[in-house]
Amino acid sequence: MPVPGGRSRSRRGLGPAGARRALLAGGLVVVVAVLAAVLYRAGTHAGPVDADSATVVLEGSAMAHGNLGLSGWALSRDSFWTIDALANMLAVLVDGVRPVLLYAVPAVFAALVVVVAAALARAEQRRPGRLVAVLVVVAFLALPSRALSLFYLQGPYHVGTALFALLAFACLRSRRFDAGWVVAVLLLGLGMLGDLQLAVFGAAPALGAGLLAMARRRDVRAGLSSAAAAPAAGLVDVVARFLADRFGTFTVNRANPQATLHEMLANTHDLARLTPSLLGVGAGPYIPPEPTGMPAALSDLHVVLIVVLLLGVLAAVGTAVVGVVRGSDARIGAEVDDWHVEDLLVLAFLADVATFLRLDFGGNPQFARYLTAAIIFGAILAARLAGRGVDLAARWRRAVPAAVAGTVALVACFAGGFADSVAGASAWNPATTLAAQLEQRHLYAGVGDYWSASIVTVESAGSVVVRPVVDGSDGIVHRYSRENDVAWYVHHRFRFVVADVGLGLVQPAAVKASFGQWASSFTSGPYVVYVYAHPFSVSTVPAGA
Repeated sequence: MPVPGGRSRSRRGLGPAGARRALLAGGLVVVVAVLAAVLYRAGTHAGPVDADSATVVLEGSAMAHGNLGLSGWALSRDSFWTIDALANMLAVLVDGVRPVLLYAVPAVFAALVVVVAAALARAEQRRPGRLVAVLVVVAFLALPSRALSLFYLQGPYHVGTALFALLAFACLRSRRFDAGWVVAVLLLGLGMLGDLQLAVFGAAPALGAGLLAMARRRDVRAGLSSAAAAPAAGLVDVVARFLADRFGTFTVNRANPQATLHEMLANTHDLARLTPSLLGVGAGPYIPPEPTGMPAALSDLHVVLIVVLLLGVLAAVGTAVVGVVRGSDARIGAEVDDWHVEDLLVLAFLADVATFLRLDFGGNPQFARYLTAAIIFGAILAARLAGRGVDLAARWRRAVPAAVAGTVALVACFAGGFADSVAGASAWNPATTLAAQLEQRHLYAGVGDYWSASIVTVESAGSVVVRPVVDGSDGIVHRYSRENDVAWYVHHRFRFVVADVGLGLVQPAAVKASFGQWASSFTSGPYVVYVYAHPFSVSTVPAGA
């Protein structure tokens, strides 16, 4: 019954506060959409995607069709089950398996990273500092170099994992056992189901930052919530894995080789060699100089990003050391502590650098994908330092406008270089051409080496399916040992074999020994395709089993 003299809630509407929240939410959606569109274009220009990107799309497709636990799949430790695959499942539910997902889902993750990073960078800063902090985040993460785009805008290369870590850090800012703490534990615990690296640069930094808070405050209560988040997340991970195993999920293959201590020391050279190109200084080992599109002067200007990132990391390390040695004079009950967020970020940065040193074996520049999260964390530290510097300069009135104007001009230069780098046609993917040729020849089911298989399946929107195989030690073609579903091979017959000649993972001799003489063959870019007049099957037992 209406209250006399008043109006019903429905007629009052949202009210000023509710309207502001709705406007803010709508604005964020628009910002993410625009950023995703821009970053999508940058991703398509960085280079062609590969089978790793296609595999996570097919994982999402399996989940969308009811196999939520990916039962029957054989995957690596970074399956991305609860991160990238989950996002692809939602995308597939909307419009099915489409090649656009290879770039669209990573672009959305990257756009969300920019928004969350900007929010963390501007926190606890005054207005001029907030603007500068956001602009620095834009320079690092919204205008990536083409080298960084190979990993940041193509996936799954741990960008979604870094997003989970950032959201967890934001929830742990208050250092309280509140709803935010529960969300952080769930993000870390469920995220580790999909990518164990979240334990390294998500849960471990939470534990470390909690211990630092205890040392800073000289009080266990000061860091107990953050420190407790790590074991609590581990418990969530263990329980979730038990339940998944009970109801049916994928098997995990043995991990890739890891660098020895001697190799880790040598990998510091790779760290110094690859990081400049990821931050836009030169093309590095990824892209020949001529197609980058960026003038040399603009490329050299990116040295500023390297300097600011290093200063941001060093400042955070120094603040942590001084805080522990001297203790902090801020009250324990403070709602938010500026230093606690930076402790989380700098520990995550160092943990991810250590991951790169540990996992980089053989000097392959593709292992720079393990540095993507470090650049994200370092960018926020750099932005926070820059914003804080502008706030400190506020005592000199003329210094603030000059600093803001200088930052705007610098970002404008980066934007100009970024625009040049995404001009022209998108990168050509030979798998796209092969998929069209197979469909024209009415060849719809085949097998191929890992790098030639699932990518053709996705590029054809599922019209042509190519399942991954590999030569075994017995000279026979076998099912590949990971990144596939056993159901792809059971009771299925195939008509052709695809092999990337340059990789040599499937040799003609093994093809002939396994399936007999092919009826015809043709080449397409780097691929050779062996076509059979009769259908053949592949054993479900993977190579090396």
